[in-house]
Amino acid sequence: MLGLATEHLDLMKPDSHAVVAMSQVALGFHKDARDSMKRAKEAEHAVLHHAAAVMCLTGKRRSARKALAALRRLDAASYPEWHWIASDRNLASLGSEPEFASLLASR
Repeated sequence: MLGLATEHLDLMKPDSHAVVAMSQVALGFHKDARDSMKRAKEAEHAVLHHAAAVMCLTGKRRSARKALAALRRLDAASYPEWHWIASDRNLASLGSEPEFASLLASR
């Protein structure tokens, strides 16, 4: 799947780059995920902020503060699919954060 997506980058919808990045994170391909995130940032699609939050919680420099900032940007962009945020295991470590609970409750 990732190979096919990489092969056809020019045909991908803007939000697809962020989805590929999240898949790469799940598979442990953090460097590739960073490259995909660069392409997603250029596309400026709201799902980018979901992917950015996931990226903030992976790797060596985990930051709940930065992940929550990305989710605030997602909220500001009127992202309609918060059910994905609520069920994303990559964001589970934010479960004890009051701001995360507040963002989810406002849906």
